[in-house]
Amino acid sequence: MFNNAPSVTDNYPVHHLPPLILDAVNDVRRLTKASTPLIAASALCAMATACQGLADVKRPGLPGPTPLSLYFLTLADSGERKTAADGFFFEPIRRLEKTMRQQYAEGSVNFESDKKIWLAKIRGLERRLGKESQAGRNTTAVEEELSQLMQAAPILPARMRFMLSDITPAALISELRLNPCTAVLHSNEAAELIKGRTLSDLPRFNCAWDGQTLDKDRKDQANSQWVEGARLSTGLAVQPHALEFLCGKGGSYAREVGYLARTLVAFPNSTAGQRFVDGSDNNDSLPSGILTFQSQVHQLLLKAIERHHNGEARRVLTFEPHAKHRWVAFFNQIESQLNPLFGRLSPIKDFAAKAAEHAARMAAIFEMAQGDAQTISEDSVQRALAIIEWYLWEFDRLFAKSPEEKDIEKHAEKILAWMRSRSPLAGFGATRTFTRREIQQSGPRPRDPESVSLVLQYLLTHGHIQSVFGSDKGFQLSNTSKSLSNLESVNYSNNFTQSRGLLSSDTTGTFTRSPI
Repeated sequence: MFNNAPSVTDNYPVHHLPPLILDAVNDVRRLTKASTPLIAASALCAMATACQGLADVKRPGLPGPTPLSLYFLTLADSGERKTAADGFFFEPIRRLEKTMRQQYAEGSVNFESDKKIWLAKIRGLERRLGKESQAGRNTTAVEEELSQLMQAAPILPARMRFMLSDITPAALISELRLNPCTAVLHSNEAAELIKGRTLSDLPRFNCAWDGQTLDKDRKDQANSQWVEGARLSTGLAVQPHALEFLCGKGGSYAREVGYLARTLVAFPNSTAGQRFVDGSDNNDSLPSGILTFQSQVHQLLLKAIERHHNGEARRVLTFEPHAKHRWVAFFNQIESQLNPLFGRLSPIKDFAAKAAEHAARMAAIFEMAQGDAQTISEDSVQRALAIIEWYLWEFDRLFAKSPEEKDIEKHAEKILAWMRSRSPLAGFGATRTFTRREIQQSGPRPRDPESVSLVLQYLLTHGHIQSVFGSDKGFQLSNTSKSLSNLESVNYSNNFTQSRGLLSSDTTGTFTRSPI
């Protein structure tokens, strides 16, 4: 199950987007007044679709390249202007698809005509070859002419669809077989896709995200299909209640099979009731930020199609030295927080374990969006890390806590507030030491040894208390402003590291858990 309430505030780190994407997002935000996470997801999905056909990314220290594909799932009620935002970012993809559809229709007519002429020539040469052979003449010249003509058979023009929507799993494989270059499963009303057959086979989408071979086995081998090297991104928007269908009856199917771990999920705050207009005349021409974004998406798609038609391999982007250091530090720091017992990210270890890969893909897309990239810079890595940290925060907010973990947290809040209420203010008197016995006898209930042990271990792990002289019988409050998270030592965003803390205080002395 998930937390079915939107974020109280949208602290999306939009300023970390690269300039080309940021300018377009700001322009669309001014025009639609939709929420920033909703708009940014649309922009990033369109850019991922344009880039994934051109390049892959090699993660430092890990085997093999990985695709640039990104999966987005935005939870939003009707009327949040997702369709309006998508219209700006996906317009160049729709326009190119329409052009290629027209070319395919024209080419198909020419193909049928050329095929009839070609077959007539083949039949003529075959008859000539038969006569020459029966007459005992030398047929070498006719055979060579026939061989050359066979190799010059007319080719049916490629039918390339980029934007897919209401499609069955089998039809999806068929489309990707025709066009493995780049495609996006896209819908602003994805409830029917979730409830229907489109998303009925989530493991297949996992394979697509991983860049693995997609196959459809049938008893009749002639009807079996397999696709290698296909690239698929997804951009889905759905009303919050429909997510329950994706999660299944048990409430966790989409997580258990790994689909949500591969998906950047957001449930932004609604902007309805704040989208006022001033009545001024609108300029019909689009702002420069949107036009530049659309032009770049169009150019990247053309390059991807050319690469595909020429049979060229995708380039593999690698990390520059400083970028590699940043990414490796992030990977290792996340990994250190996945301890199953009390690791800070253990409740969302499925998504957290893939956070670094999400960041690698996004950093590569940031580079590709800005030009003909060959390597990934430290700047792009830092930008990508800030965005993925936000999605990590959002995933935690939506999916993290089990009832048992919530009980431990609530008990920890009470004990920490109780300890602070009995400690002298900083700079006034010696640091107060609390014994385990005192906590069990006088602290907030429950006071049984097992409950107290769990809470003390929780507070120790999260840096809010420290043991005295290494003993497990005496404890003192820590300076939480310095020890909330080891993530701070890697110099990532303060917003993320601070939000991982257990408690925050207000002027009344009551302690409440921070939003994450």
